[in-house]
Amino acid sequence: MSRIDNGLLRQLKNTGFHHVIADEVHNAKNPDALRTRSLKTLADQADYLSLLSGTPIPNTMSDLYVQMSMLDPAQYPFDPEKESSDQDNFRIARQSFIQLYLERPQAVKELLHRKMLRRMAQDYLGEHIPEAVNHRIEIPLTGAHLETYQTVLEKEMNVGRKIMDLAKSTLDPRLIDKSLQRYNKGRDVSCKYDSLDEIVDNEMDKKDGKVLVFTGLKTGVTDFLENKYGEYGAIAITGDVSTKDGVRENFRQQFQHDPKTRVLIATTTMNEGVDLTAATAVVDLTIPYTPAERHQRWKRSHRPGEIKKDRVDIYTLCAKTPGPQASLDQALLEMLDGKEEIVSYLLKGMQISLEELMTYDKTEKVPKIVRAITSPNKTIFNYFWSWRGVGTESAQRRMRRSPEMSKFIAELYPVFSMTKNAADIYIPIIREMEKEEGRSLEDKIDIGCGPGMLGYFLQEPTRGVDINPDMIEQGRKIYPANDLYEGTMSALPPAFKDKSSDLAVCSLAFQMTEPKKERAKTLQGMSRVLRHNGYAIITIPKDYMDAGNEKRFEEVSGEYGFTVKQHLKEEGPSRMDVYVLQKTHEPFSSRAYSLRWKGDPGGNR
Repeated sequence: MSRIDNGLLRQLKNTGFHHVIADEVHNAKNPDALRTRSLKTLADQADYLSLLSGTPIPNTMSDLYVQMSMLDPAQYPFDPEKESSDQDNFRIARQSFIQLYLERPQAVKELLHRKMLRRMAQDYLGEHIPEAVNHRIEIPLTGAHLETYQTVLEKEMNVGRKIMDLAKSTLDPRLIDKSLQRYNKGRDVSCKYDSLDEIVDNEMDKKDGKVLVFTGLKTGVTDFLENKYGEYGAIAITGDVSTKDGVRENFRQQFQHDPKTRVLIATTTMNEGVDLTAATAVVDLTIPYTPAERHQRWKRSHRPGEIKKDRVDIYTLCAKTPGPQASLDQALLEMLDGKEEIVSYLLKGMQISLEELMTYDKTEKVPKIVRAITSPNKTIFNYFWSWRGVGTESAQRRMRRSPEMSKFIAELYPVFSMTKNAADIYIPIIREMEKEEGRSLEDKIDIGCGPGMLGYFLQEPTRGVDINPDMIEQGRKIYPANDLYEGTMSALPPAFKDKSSDLAVCSLAFQMTEPKKERAKTLQGMSRVLRHNGYAIITIPKDYMDAGNEKRFEEVSGEYGFTVKQHLKEEGPSRMDVYVLQKTHEPFSSRAYSLRWKGDPGGNR
């Protein structure tokens, strides 16, 4: 169908057929693709339509809607004859399905049950189907492999390229860093190849053991593996292997029947409709992007076919990175598992949230994938940039709405480079203060502390307060000596007594307070807990204040008992502003003045 031209399509339409039977219909998914448009045109003309698939798990909501439209065009309209300029087919299909499902999940269930027959092969085929044993092997990335992956993760590039480069660096760092090419073997370079070696060695110890290795990457992979396992007669079948004159079929037969050919490396070319039942082990070297592709890979050997066996082992090699952030492999597996789970919900007519439904989307739009391919620094920066001027109530609502994201940010926060850059500025200032005072500043407090970063970087106990309970929990893990409290910056907990501290630090948090009153109340709270001549240090992201904002801030600080001792502008790698205040007098006013800044949503208005 993908090669059909308009002339042939017209001929088919004029043959007077009554029944259209389409196999491997999961491939008719893109509303704009010729294959889908041609099938829809023929299906609309038929009296009867049968859609067949060994993989009845559509990849996205638009995929499912397209199939619904073929089965019931009156209720689920989709016109392939319209040009993309007249209608955005992807958008319409996706939005139509979302709207339908969110409003009436039972309608989707009823349609699927009315239109779908699901049958298990083993219940209908007389032939024996081997037992499939799945193994998911998590492989910690280390050394040069981990370093290369993290380098790619930190880079800014378009989403498609980043996913591809992360996939490459997950498999073999030499695909990204050519300087590693001096390593001729995978040992100590590609952690995945080390695991693959173990699987191959294990199968080669068996009398009839053969390994089928699937990879979504060709360049630098298939030739490498063919040479690597040359002693086992390894061959590779890619899109470069011609189907003409039976060349590709000869390769397949060689793997199936030649006892000396024990390893086959295959790309997506061999995903569907091919009997590779000689394989006693199937290895997903790279994680596929759709449930259909995953199942089609496995079914090449887990099926009745030319070679009979009792068991096939299926290995999924999943690269794992240290820390709370999932690797691309881990995120892809979560996405695939989630999509299969959602299909079961659809079949049962169960209601799920819009966020869960987003898992059932294009790979690059799935939240888990977005988080996995975004560097920790960018993830945290983007998260808190949206918190500018939100204040207490809005912050609490956000955390209640997205508790998983709140916890994820707390776990990532200790590696956030801006916090380290800020500490590299304020710690020397603190040490210089202590040198001038001839003593250690007592009872240092950290306002908007996150996971207690002041004490963590000073490596001495401090007291801290943060609105996010996940930050407090994380802080107690990374530096238990701190004394951390859940609370707000603008209304410090009772444990923070009047005139009890020599130093208060508010780093990269002050701008999150609500500007009309909370910002001023935070300054008032700092003044309240500081002793006479105590110090306050406030760090603020670059370009947040203009000259008028700076003048206003200094005036209001004076009202609350502070004198500006230092104002550092665009300091350090993050080019942040730093205010060093000293409490030189008692407050002149208890009024909460407005402190709206240029960087707040809406600016100075």
